[in-house]
Amino acid sequence: MTTLENDRLLEKADTALSAFTTDDGLLQPDKANKFIQEAVVSSKLLSLLRVDGMKKPEMILPKLGISGRVAHAAEHGVALTAAQRASLVPSGVNMTTKEFVAEIDLNDGIMEDNIERQSLWTTVKTMMSKRIGRDIQENVIEGDTTSSDVDLKAFDGMLALATSHTHDASTTAFSLDHGESMMELVPEEYAEDESKLRFLTTPTLERKYRKALAARMGALGDALLTSKRPIAVMGVPIVGIGGWPKDLHAGSSTDVILMPPKLARVGFWRQIRMEMDRDKRARTTYHIWSYRVGFMYEEEDAVAKGYDFLVS
Repeated sequence: MTTLENDRLLEKADTALSAFTTDDGLLQPDKANKFIQEAVVSSKLLSLLRVDGMKKPEMILPKLGISGRVAHAAEHGVALTAAQRASLVPSGVNMTTKEFVAEIDLNDGIMEDNIERQSLWTTVKTMMSKRIGRDIQENVIEGDTTSSDVDLKAFDGMLALATSHTHDASTTAFSLDHGESMMELVPEEYAEDESKLRFLTTPTLERKYRKALAARMGALGDALLTSKRPIAVMGVPIVGIGGWPKDLHAGSSTDVILMPPKLARVGFWRQIRMEMDRDKRARTTYHIWSYRVGFMYEEEDAVAKGYDFLVS
């Protein structure tokens, strides 16, 4: 491919980019929403949680509740007093987002040799949105402001924020007894509808527990090994999340989160920037994404964390 042809491809890529960004590089609202959707879909964990688009980098995300007794003994012809009438109790989740930047460099040789050529930029954009979703998932799980990892210390994630109800597995394998102990930690107001609860952990723990169940169950156990039917603890499914850490404590061990996933919230600031920069001397084009994201539990009291489960 000649330099002139390469320049034309770059010009077309720049034109494609400008079609859905503003003059200052911000994604148009519908394109920003699509970026968020692609990132969420590519992450199994994010697709389970509640994802909010934010109008500001720091917001109080609203939530509504009703407190106290709402039904009272009736007296014929007598209305409820003002004190007896139920009312919505507005509250909110304080969400602060942190900025992240992703960059990928395409040198002219890649563009010249790649069979896609004109559509290569679109392919790269799709691949990057998926990778960004997986990186966000890592922060949501392992984020810790005390971490030595510069990326993970941006904000506290699921494991760091789950502190109210904890269960120490003492480097033993996950079992029915461990699962039951964690379920007992969740307050009844959140555990009453167990259909909303999930055990979230590494796929390795899920597989090992599946194998342990199969060893005790004969023919039915064989079915557990030959199919991907979900396994559960007293009706609560165990969900394996790819990328969930397996080296959190001494040796090969991990943690498990038990909660209704929709009570965990991920906040995206909708001002997402996507830009291109060209270094002619290096014959390289830089594609740069910048976005802000944060995480909080809506109700941390609804979360139980089991820690130090053996997965080796």
